[in-house]
Amino acid sequence: MKTKLLILIFFSTLSLWAQEDYDFTDLAAPSSPGFQILDLSPETIERPKNPTEFAASMLSLSNNGTALPKNFAMEMSPFWIFKGDNTKVEDYLNSDNKLFFDLRNTVRKLSLSLASTFNETDKDALIKNTNYMAVGFKTNLVSYRTKSNQEAVKKAIDGYRSRVTDLKSYKKERNQISNEKAAVLGKLDTINQKKNSALTERDALVVKIASASTENEKTKLTENLKAIDKIITECTSILTDLTVRLSVIHYQIVQQYKPLPNELLKAMNEDKEIQRYRGQIESLPTVQIDAAYAYSIAIPDNDYEQQRFNRSGFWLTAAVNYNTFIDNQEKNENANNHRLSLIGVVRAIEDNILKDTTTSRFERESCYDYGYKLEYSFKKLSLGIEYLLREYKNNSAENSKRTVGLLQYKISDGVYLTGSYGKNFGTVNNLFSLFGINYGFGNSKLDLKPENQ
Repeated sequence: MKTKLLILIFFSTLSLWAQEDYDFTDLAAPSSPGFQILDLSPETIERPKNPTEFAASMLSLSNNGTALPKNFAMEMSPFWIFKGDNTKVEDYLNSDNKLFFDLRNTVRKLSLSLASTFNETDKDALIKNTNYMAVGFKTNLVSYRTKSNQEAVKKAIDGYRSRVTDLKSYKKERNQISNEKAAVLGKLDTINQKKNSALTERDALVVKIASASTENEKTKLTENLKAIDKIITECTSILTDLTVRLSVIHYQIVQQYKPLPNELLKAMNEDKEIQRYRGQIESLPTVQIDAAYAYSIAIPDNDYEQQRFNRSGFWLTAAVNYNTFIDNQEKNENANNHRLSLIGVVRAIEDNILKDTTTSRFERESCYDYGYKLEYSFKKLSLGIEYLLREYKNNSAENSKRTVGLLQYKISDGVYLTGSYGKNFGTVNNLFSLFGINYGFGNSKLDLKPENQ
């Protein structure tokens, strides 16, 4: 019991991340609501995602005439900065479906963003030589999993936890020391019993010697006493050695629980079983609903005194996801998680439209966006196509559509390459061709310990 307590205390002190934490690798840098409200995002309709702690997006529109990105967005998730050390993976994933709507989950998935773009050319939606800035937020309202999906996620978390323990490079040595510890404890028990028996026999002999009636009997009993004293001395010596050895074993056990992040991380990245568990843990909920809001201003000629309201919007995004998990264990290959998502969006927008170029007169008008997107993901690649209809409340002449094909490739954990091509909103200069890269930074580890620890 003391040994177990010592080890647990040592675990707490060292924060053995590889066994007790789960490091999310599938956290994407979401499309900034600021870019989305300006119609500059690669995807206007985005499947709800788990946000990373901090993200930066650099986008380069092909008709800017330069390779330097003039569109930049930053996004951060307060949860990853202020989360407690004991936040469970199950809680973040809402794998228990504790509530169809869970306010705590909404707070965990909240992300805040800031976006900026400078327009050098005449486009339908953006005015020449104008800097646009936007702020926004996004969060998850609903994440619902089917019963089979819940069970698969829980089973994968348990399997991941167990597999990481098995991957530790000192597992064989730890088993050897554990066996030796058991043997030492067994010997300690045996020698203690032998010593206690000898002490009891010695006490009886002392009494007999004191009451011996003849010298011959006394001499014989004294010889027996010397033999028993020798046994007691030998037992004491053996017990001392065993106690010292047990202390060394305890120290070795504690040392073995020190983290070996580089070696263990390499083993985890190469392990097929770990990757299979990751695919199951990070599978998508069956139903997701996100809410987002963004507000933007326009600053002509970079003169802040001339800044004006540009556009604001609030929207809801709903996704129905289907996960197909293909286990290639027999082929000794990583498992593949195929994902198919049908996503719909409804967006209410307050727009500030230029009515008279001579007097620079703007008028506010309300409009609504309706649309859908079909997305398919396989391994590191994601393909999609989206269609969006924009209808103005009192000015049907401004109505337009957006149809864009999208491609996203995961270069590494937290780094995504994005590209899109198609027709943007508006009636002139509406060719939309964009290339960009999203970076995700920061801590993405959650507690993996079982509930009873």
